[in-house]
Amino acid sequence: MKKSSGTRAAKSDMIKASYWQYNQSAPEEVLRLDQCDLTSDAFTYMHYHNCIELGVCITGAGECRTDEQIYAFSAGDMQIFYPFQNHLSRSFPETPSRWYFISIDPNGIMGRFLHMDTRDFYDLIRNKIRISGIFSPGRYPELADIINRILDEMKDAVDKSYHIEMIAAYTCELLMTLARLSENVHTAPPAVHIQHGFSVIQPALDILGKHDFSFAEIRVAELAKKCGLSESRFRCIFKTVTGSSPKEYINELQLHSAEYLLAHTGLSVLEISERSGFSDVSCFFRSFVRKHGVSPSRYRRRFGLGSMEE
Repeated sequence: MKKSSGTRAAKSDMIKASYWQYNQSAPEEVLRLDQCDLTSDAFTYMHYHNCIELGVCITGAGECRTDEQIYAFSAGDMQIFYPFQNHLSRSFPETPSRWYFISIDPNGIMGRFLHMDTRDFYDLIRNKIRISGIFSPGRYPELADIINRILDEMKDAVDKSYHIEMIAAYTCELLMTLARLSENVHTAPPAVHIQHGFSVIQPALDILGKHDFSFAEIRVAELAKKCGLSESRFRCIFKTVTGSSPKEYINELQLHSAEYLLAHTGLSVLEISERSGFSDVSCFFRSFVRKHGVSPSRYRRRFGLGSMEE
């Protein structure tokens, strides 16, 4: 998980919705924390993400626009936007704002940690949840409490064990709380414009989210067939939607499996390599070090049940 700081550049004023993919530069990320200064001289352009975007306004004031309405915001306010939900924000000139933005990749979290496939997730946000946009902690204290816990967990996450599992648990709590609170909200659900490519590859994402890599290798050709696509067309659409190639996406799923086994079991590194679907232990070792900068054994000593030799 990385932190970054930057300024959101001003573009055309609500001419076209554009796709901001938070994990585009780092396809392996399922979580990200950013601290950003919003522009105050013009609107940022209407855009959407491939992730759940939570926000906490640290300082300043301004306004946020969606397809449905305009919200005013000030320090202390929070935001919730879902994948493919159009929105834009700006600060007022006299009150430039700074935000924490938390990005949670639903494809990376739901199937692996929440036992919820993408179809269930999008049914939830399109048909059952009616709360999104900007809100004050006083209006929805239950939501504010969960978002603050997620933010606290995201800060200095490198020193915390069970980090992704905790975020997954909080994300599940957030979604269920949103659904429960929405039972008393009588407005329409937020407009979530799921792009065509996502629905096309959804069968493959569902399969990958539930696949047991210790049982059988999964082939890209098989995923393409499940989606009714040629392999080349499948690869192209998959890259556009997820920001990574099928091979990169599968490799990340394998690494998440290995991380869990290292932290929660006493299996040897060789056994974990095999159960996570790597062709050999040296391939596993190289992939793991490339991502974490430490060996699997050292990762286990920091986050797991005990020390093991490689």
